Amino acid sequence: MTRRVVRAMMAGKLGVFGGSIFTLTRSTSGLIFADDFNRANQDGLGNSWAVTTNGAGATDYQIVSNRAECQDAGTKNLAYQDIAHAGDFIVQANIQLQDATSGGLGILARCSDMDNQGTYDAYKVYTDNNKIWRTQKATNGATANLDSAAGADTAIDVINFRMARLVGEISGTDLLLRSYCTTDLATAQTQDVDPTLRVAEVTEAAPLTGSQFGFQCNNLGLVELYFLCGRSLTISGLRDNDTVTLDARSPVSETAGTVTIAMDTYAMPASTLTVKDVYGSTVATLTPSGGIYGGDVFALA
Repeated sequence: MTRRVVRAMMAGKLGVFGGSIFTLTRSTSGLIFADDFNRANQDGLGNSWAVTTNGAGATDYQIVSNRAECQDAGTKNLAYQDIAHAGDFIVQANIQLQDATSGGLGILARCSDMDNQGTYDAYKVYTDNNKIWRTQKATNGATANLDSAAGADTAIDVINFRMARLVGEISGTDLLLRSYCTTDLATAQTQDVDPTLRVAEVTEAAPLTGSQFGFQCNNLGLVELYFLCGRSLTISGLRDNDTVTLDARSPVSETAGTVTIAMDTYAMPASTLTVKDVYGSTVATLTPSGGIYGGDVFALA
């Protein structure tokens, strides 16, 4: 049997196999935008967030104790980023409603005209004062539920921090939307999304194409993390029968030298990728700075 040696290097760990050295590197980061709101208390959100105001003209959002907080009970209250991203996506926010009887809170994707509360378009995962998570579509400012199938609603007490996630997957000219919510979230990213907590799966045959992403809340809603990334990570350059393991999850076998992992329900950021050969020996590992997100592209060389 050929002797194998593994040694640590700056880029990760290199494997020596039959006289050849293998290195796992990340060529593309899939993280498009992230904000943990960890900054001094202030009016407005900073960090390039644009915010609409309610009818009274008051500032809707502030930074309070390292969280984005909605200060007013006005409707729609939209916070958004201009981000030109037309591909698959995962948008996530860790959110909390502080009002047990009223208010609404959610995340938005593929939006347009977000500076106009009466005419904006968006996909949304949203909970209202009934504490029912819905997958929705806003068209010209009017919101309609997309998850019309029986049982699509998921009632969850949101008076604790939850994670809301909206996944968009392009399939031909269609956009497949999958929305998820969690139970209690003790810390920001410590658990995978339970697939049984999926709110809905929807096919949009004529999808929105807006280039704004954001969130919406009123009545003292809180957001402590928001990020947008690609959907799937890929690892290329693999040899026959190599496997790839992401953290402690199940290994995935290569197909035509590549592994693709859809991150729909994975906690992010993930930490470490490990490549093993057919004998189960480690060929290479990588723990990149900043963590691993959907959309990351790696290569073994």
